[in-house]
Amino acid sequence: MEKCDFGTPLTVGPRFPARIESRTDVIEHREPKLKTSVKAKTPEGQQILERNHLTDGQETTDDLPGGVVKSKARWVGRELLMEATIENESELARLTTRWRLSDDGKTLFVARTIKSQVGETTQKLVLVKQT
Repeated sequence: MEKCDFGTPLTVGPRFPARIESRTDVIEHREPKLKTSVKAKTPEGQQILERNHLTDGQETTDDLPGGVVKSKARWVGRELLMEATIENESELARLTTRWRLSDDGKTLFVARTIKSQVGETTQKLVLVKQT
């Protein structure tokens, strides 16, 4: 199956996670490099998180405010599967994220499962390409 090309910029759909007032994702994708920059406005102020991935399954490492993130990304058909661990002094979390681009290339569907010592949760995001 053909791989998707994720565009930029995208914004989250009308259902925001509770603490996020607005969010813009900028995705730069030149196979196998994938860079994401997420700008989110929260009650605490604006946060910017940048991550780098390689879609060929090689491990990448990013140092973020919540801890060190080690991840691997690979294509499963037209879907991008990203598996990551976030580790800091007190906790280890495992994330499984799936990206799927709509047929018209205007909507990115994100499904994420997060597992840690306190339990498991899922997130679903709908990102819409800006014109």
